Order: sequence, then structure tokens, then C-alpha cells
Amino acid sequence: MILVRILDLKFLSELAATMIGTSNPPHQTQDYRHGSSERQTCCRRLVACTGRGRWPTPSAAIGRCCGANLTTRRRSTILAVIGCQQGRFGEGIELARRSLASEPHQPRAHNLLGMALSRLGRHEEALVSFDHAIVHQPDLADAHGNRASALLELGRTVEAVSSYERAVALQPASIGDWLNLGTALHRLGRHDDALSSYDRALALRAELPRGPLQPRQRARSARALRGGAGEL
Repeated sequence: MILVRILDLKFLSELAATMIGTSNPPHQTQDYRHGSSERQTCCRRLVACTGRGRWPTPSAAIGRCCGANLTTRRRSTILAVIGCQQGRFGEGIELARRSLASEPHQPRAHNLLGMALSRLGRHEEALVSFDHAIVHQPDLADAHGNRASALLELGRTVEAVSSYERAVALQPASIGDWLNLGTALHRLGRHDDALSSYDRALALRAELPRGPLQPRQRARSARALRGGAGEL
């Protein structure tokens, strides 16, 4: 079992937060906790709307949450995220490519494009997008993990293990990447290493606060972890 990564709400949050003000220079991350209250409100509203699907149209959501101060590239990218969140992957791919055509240096947009292509089973194309994301931002853990999943789908398991190991090195708290690494190691017959990866995923899950989770969410998480370990 390969855990499918949820499409990039963090990316959407970052995009929303940059709608007011200037873009960050390449490879620099702005701490939005210290940004203007207007920027924070913009970010929260757009992420909340997207998470709940409460808008007449995606364009209306952007207009309400971000206002008119929005470039064509940024609008295309946000619409791509929203389209993919709603399962309209073909539309998301077209919009992401339109945004990248005007500004190629968008590692998370390349990562988003790869995720959408993967959801349509187009793993070779997805791999190219993940590679582009990593070229632009070598420490983007999500791109390494997604790249590994595409490699695993293509049967390139040794390479997948290497990419998963890079992903968990960059993001040690990623339960999904530890679980997927265990799956890849198991396919190579490295059962002891696979069990260690599953144990790490279970330990990280145990460290999470349980209060906010609903019973159905807890059950789904437990089934996912047991399902991965059950492959051994």
C-alpha cells in the first residue's frame, strides 16, 4: 500500500498569504506569523473555504478571500490547487502548466503538477515534474516523497527507497513517508529495515495529540498504518 499524499494545502496557504505584498526571493521563506493581520486573514479565509468547499465558484472564492490584487500567474496557480483539491485533475494540470509557462521557478507548482499527473496514473510525466521541483528547491521534502511514490509505481523500487530516505531526512516527522519507505523496503526483501520504518511511523502517530481527531479519523489512520504493516 502506498499512502497518497493530500494535495498541497500548505502551498495554498502560502499563495494566499502572498496575495498582499511582494513575492519572496527564490529559496527564501517568509514567516507569515509576523505578517500583517490582513495577510493572515486572507490566508486563513482561503484555506478554510478550500477545505470546506464553500464557494459558488473557485474564482468567487479567490475574489472574496484575496481581493483584486492578484496576478494572472498567481490566480492560475491558486485555481490549479483548488481544481486538484476538488478532483478536477485535468483542469488543475492545465492551469499549473499555464502558471509555470509564465514563471518556471515555482517548486511547489511543479510539485502540484506532479501530484495531479500521478493521480491520473501518468507517473513518468509526474516524475519529470517532481525532478523540476527538486532542481528549483532541493530541500522540498514533499517533492522527494512524491518522486519516490512515482518511482515505486513505475517499479523502480531501489530508486524509490533512496528518494524516501531523502524525504524523511528532510522531514523526519512525515508519517506517510516512513510508511511508504517501509513498503518499498519490504518489496526489496529488506524486512527488518521495513519493520523499523513502520515502527517509526507508528511512534510518530502515537506522539500526535488525539483530542482534536474525530473517532472516524482515528479509525482511518489506524487502518492505514495496520494496512501497511500487514504487507509484511
